[in-house]
Amino acid sequence: MLAPENRPRVIAASVLTAISSALSFVVPYLLGETINSFMKDENIFIGEVELTPVALTLMLIAAGTLSQIIPNVRDQTLAPVSANSTRKLMNAITEHQLNKSLDYHGLFSSYPDLKFVFRELAKPSEIVDPYPENALKIKKAPPSIRFERVTFTYPTTKKDEPPLFSDLSFTVKSGETVAFVSKSGGGKSSIFKLLYGYNVPLHGKIFIDEQDISTLSLRSIQTSVGLVAQNPNLFNGTVRENIIYGAKNPAIVTDEEIWALAKAVNLTEFLNSLKDKLDTPVGEDGKQLSGGEQQRVAILRGLLKQTSIRLFDEITSALDSVTANKILDGIQKITNGQTKLIITHKLAESQLADNIFVLADGKVIAEGTHQQLLETCSLYQTLYREQNKHSDIFSSAQMLGRSMNSFLGNEKPSFLDDIKENDIETKSDKTSQAGYSKKSSGRSNI
Repeated sequence: MLAPENRPRVIAASVLTAISSALSFVVPYLLGETINSFMKDENIFIGEVELTPVALTLMLIAAGTLSQIIPNVRDQTLAPVSANSTRKLMNAITEHQLNKSLDYHGLFSSYPDLKFVFRELAKPSEIVDPYPENALKIKKAPPSIRFERVTFTYPTTKKDEPPLFSDLSFTVKSGETVAFVSKSGGGKSSIFKLLYGYNVPLHGKIFIDEQDISTLSLRSIQTSVGLVAQNPNLFNGTVRENIIYGAKNPAIVTDEEIWALAKAVNLTEFLNSLKDKLDTPVGEDGKQLSGGEQQRVAILRGLLKQTSIRLFDEITSALDSVTANKILDGIQKITNGQTKLIITHKLAESQLADNIFVLADGKVIAEGTHQQLLETCSLYQTLYREQNKHSDIFSSAQMLGRSMNSFLGNEKPSFLDDIKENDIETKSDKTSQAGYSKKSSGRSNI
């Protein structure tokens, strides 16, 4: 739903879109009439008005110029409106009106090309940057981060539902590592989207290095923040191409730098295990790699970006606990002194943080170290007990499997020995996260 202050801009943009659509078939019409007028060397009547070839030429130039200017004016009008759905609506209206004009004037020869254009326009729009000149300038590295009474809800949330965040406030100190913990659907990933500029709060402010990000260039914010997301988002190319995509200047990244980074985060063995190492193709959406392999590539890509703020969103969800611990140990070493925000369902990983924020009902209900929260926060205690319960069940099943093998004289290990405890947690987490992702996918456009 559009904010009231944005409605005049959207109305103005709608009018400009209508004019632009009209010009889209007026210009071809005038072009045809102008050519016809010059070939016959006679005046042309449009309605009751008689026009000379020169007058038609001037009208054609004016209409053509307006057809180029108006879309730019419309985009500038919409610049402060941070709603991708608005631009999609404008595109849909334009396509509908242009389709009508194409049918009316019989311009079918150019229709396939125009359909391609609108198919591209229908893809998720880039977020408009309202302040491209006002860059984030970090004066004190690593910077602090502060959420001040932030209220946020997704546009498709029903009116009778409470907002996702209500007066959310917390502070991450310079160089501090913090973790966010909550039940599934508690809004952890949404905090990252707000900080990264994907979404805009309804009320409240977000500060990086005491600078209000609502007044800063989105490009400069996203350049200063390194995001390693749960979804790897690999493209069809080689492992090397996907990794260097995270660098500021991919063209100058050497293989030596990639291998050095892999060694630092204990991923050398993974790269060596690939058939063609860095030249291994990942396939469309990374489908030629397993989920864990995709996540390893995404971790290397995210760490290759040189930033002083790191966001880690469930980066070990597809990894077993042994591999995850090795990678996290390496990340801790190479990102020492940087400001780091971590989202995790695994409370064992949250213990690596200097401070843990517990989210519930759209707010931070508790903060502290792992031990402090075990003593004072009932929700944290519940989450911890639930994870330990899964661990106990798994351990009992493993012991039973070994006992049965021993009784039957089978020296082969039980199939449970080949399954890592984290795999069970991962599937559970993925199921709950998938439910929330499905629920929220209609709410957010990123």
